[in-house]
Amino acid sequence: MDHCRVCGMELFSEPLLEWPNMPRAAQYLPEAQALATETGVDLVVRQCSGCGLVQLWGEPVPYYRDVIRAAGISSEMRAFRAQQFADFLEQYSLRGQRFLEVGCGRGEYLTIMQEVGAEAYGLEHLPESVVACRQQGLAVQEGFMEGADTRLPEAPFEAF
Repeated sequence: MDHCRVCGMELFSEPLLEWPNMPRAAQYLPEAQALATETGVDLVVRQCSGCGLVQLWGEPVPYYRDVIRAAGISSEMRAFRAQQFADFLEQYSLRGQRFLEVGCGRGEYLTIMQEVGAEAYGLEHLPESVVACRQQGLAVQEGFMEGADTRLPEAPFEAF
């Protein structure tokens, strides 16, 4: 993979950073019996010569479509996010407007976004997370942004 994931231009030939023999996964760590055969990977960070995007070089991990968050957030973090989201809506005059969270997980942030005044929608890859969102009454579509041709029936949105 020598081309940018976003714009398709060539990546600069020299990496920005290299970390050899790193753990293969940050989530879904191997079971004890698999550790003997587990091998590390070399992480290489490169930059696009066209748009400047800094990105990991190589194939993504198998779970790259999955949103992985802690099971819950503390009351302090929830209050912080609520203020942060409210400030975002205020700054860009988005109160009451349609907001999309791409990769909404189990709806933790969608719920807060609704509470502070957005009309919140979500897109989520994992079916079990979509079910959990819908059980909370959240408007979530199952899917993944595969490219420029991806269309959502609720679109357009004023922010994401």
